[in-house]
Amino acid sequence: KQINRNTGKSKGVSINLETKDKSILTGIATTQLANPVLSGGFDATPIVINPKSQLIGSLKGTNFGNDYIFNDRSINVLTLGKPEPELDFIERFQFYNKQRSNLKQQYWRDTYTGNTSLDYLTNKKKNELFKLSYSTDFDQVQIDNSFEEVIQLGDENITNNQFNDITSITRNHYLKGYYERNKLESYLKIDLYAQSFHKDQYANTLLNGVNFKRRLENLGTTIFSSIQFDKKTSLGLFSMDAKAQIKDTDGELFIDRTVFDILQTGSSNGTFQNIDTQENIYELKAGLYNDIKNGSLEFQLQGSYRKQKLSSDFGLVNDNSYDVFPFDNLQKYKRNKLNLKARLNQTWGKLRLSVTSDIYYNDILNKDISQSKESINGVYIEPSAYLNYSASSKWSFGISTSLENTFSNINQTPTSFLITDYNSSSRFENRIQETRNYNISFNTRYKDILNGFFFNIDTNYNVNENKLVSSLSFDEQGFRVNSFRDLVNSNSSVSISTNFSKAIGKSLNLKLDFSYNQFLNDIFINDELIELDSRGYNSSLRISYDPLGWYYIIAKMDFYNSQSQTSNSTLNSYSFDTNIVFGQEWNENHFTEVTWNGQRNIFLENDNYNNLFDFRYVWKLKSDRELNFKILNLGNQKRFTSINNSSNITSINSFPLLGRQIILSYQFFF
Repeated sequence: KQINRNTGKSKGVSINLETKDKSILTGIATTQLANPVLSGGFDATPIVINPKSQLIGSLKGTNFGNDYIFNDRSINVLTLGKPEPELDFIERFQFYNKQRSNLKQQYWRDTYTGNTSLDYLTNKKKNELFKLSYSTDFDQVQIDNSFEEVIQLGDENITNNQFNDITSITRNHYLKGYYERNKLESYLKIDLYAQSFHKDQYANTLLNGVNFKRRLENLGTTIFSSIQFDKKTSLGLFSMDAKAQIKDTDGELFIDRTVFDILQTGSSNGTFQNIDTQENIYELKAGLYNDIKNGSLEFQLQGSYRKQKLSSDFGLVNDNSYDVFPFDNLQKYKRNKLNLKARLNQTWGKLRLSVTSDIYYNDILNKDISQSKESINGVYIEPSAYLNYSASSKWSFGISTSLENTFSNINQTPTSFLITDYNSSSRFENRIQETRNYNISFNTRYKDILNGFFFNIDTNYNVNENKLVSSLSFDEQGFRVNSFRDLVNSNSSVSISTNFSKAIGKSLNLKLDFSYNQFLNDIFINDELIELDSRGYNSSLRISYDPLGWYYIIAKMDFYNSQSQTSNSTLNSYSFDTNIVFGQEWNENHFTEVTWNGQRNIFLENDNYNNLFDFRYVWKLKSDRELNFKILNLGNQKRFTSINNSSNITSINSFPLLGRQIILSYQFFF
């Protein structure tokens, strides 16, 4: 029952218990009430166990509202216009730093969730097992968001008043089963899995008196099957895995005609865009594993095939012609891969070596509606090695190195329709990014179990070589334009982390963490190459004090510094977090816990801070009954966004979310 206590769904939970001669009915149930409005939830997990089978069920339904309020939030705004050669990136930011945005915002979220599931597990024979489960989910999210914003751009003030009303409903159905046979010399397992989902989203935006309506509908199915077979032979252990997965997703985005008045379509019915995705994946893996003197040796042969098709079209409702919107997309992606892997593990006294080598043939083809092709094929080798030396029972040292190649199809997700692109013939750019990654790392470990002292330090150096580089530019209207460059650039990073913990007696425990990282990234903005140097370090101290077992104190303090710099200019941001928890057990039936969170975020002229408190009271009525009373600050965390070059206006902000909720819950075992 404790295992199932915090599981929202019984699917995936298999206890596999059995009784000798009788049936048992048991379970857990919880009821909850909460504010700001009357909301709550109920969930129950009944369990039936008999000598031959077991049955686990789950029933859950909740409705909780989250109320967030943002008041007088200040944001620095940076506009990335035409290139200014006399100013580097950081100087340009400082130049525009006087541009401010004041925002008053209120956010309301109401969530309804439901889940029912049923697991049936039978154990008819000693070495055979069969399981069948079904579950269904229901999620509904209602979001209301209103704000008033004043943006100062130079001498001009721009005022926006916006109200958003969004409803999202998602329904899922799952069916899963497996057969398992476990004999002395062999093992067999067959899995079958099917899922279907239906998602509807309705959005209404009122922006400066203009109403925009959108509706998004997604339907999809997934079928998955796998087989695993292991058998002991005279040459070693033979293992085989195979799987097949088929996905099919259909989506339709409807947009109210008001959005497209600029296009002068004359339609009173609105416009729509269809986005369909089909994907097939097949994999087969066979391996031989054998023990050798002071180690082990294994070989694996893998083959995989993946096929994906993306399609998208755009038109007017009740109009099959595409004269006004010549928008049609189709992209086909295929990948074949044949891989041979070998691994050697060898030990010589205190020295342990692990060497892995992958050699594989890759064949990738990417083709769009205009029949333009991009392909990658060839043989690739990926070696890796790890060496560890145990100097004593307390000290150990390690070094590892690796080389890895990755191939990314950047069009796995269809491009959303943009108003300015309505007359484009294709929005699927035919691109595959090839990346080579070099990595080397060192580590040192020290452990003194008897004295409760542990120490670790890790150093990592990483280099990424990208054959395809993304570039950002902006047209005269300020719209972002994505493009790509066929050249090799190299990005590097260095990270160092260390931590130690010390137990002082039986009551006090200290843990200190420190990390440092540095990234050198090449980015293109308005056709100018900018090398951005980002550095940061983070330190954390955690103190736990539990003197007698009937009360405890946990304190955690974090400090984070981030720097972004080019040339001799530097942008600094600082973040401080303090978390103190005091828990006390008044007696065996009554328990309280108070939490204080102090937060402060500093960036240039922005200095945001807040103090938040949580309270919890637990009343254990009996050994099988529990009453919880909580006062929580919702979204109790900072939100910090560093410099981001993905849009023509970059916002750097830091602020805590404010919102409170009172929850009363009653849990009982039966």
